[in-house]
Amino acid sequence: MTHNFTSAEFLHLSPEELIAKCREYQAEAERLAATANSERRKVYLYLVMEWSALADEIEGALQQSPYAQAA
Repeated sequence: MTHNFTSAEFLHLSPEELIAKCREYQAEAERLAATANSERRKVYLYLVMEWSALADEIEGALQQSPYAQAA
């Protein structure tokens, strides 16, 4: 998987798409961590936590939105 991350791509995504993109990047960082040396593994695992936290934050905000649909 090749990523050319640009912040501009995030500006035009819906919250659901943002969450999916964050989870995609999280999964990629997990895959990279699995085969990386110990120094790089630390960086990838940090990225895993950050992408996960961002997705969780967006999900939380979406659920608290007055426009959120009742489950």
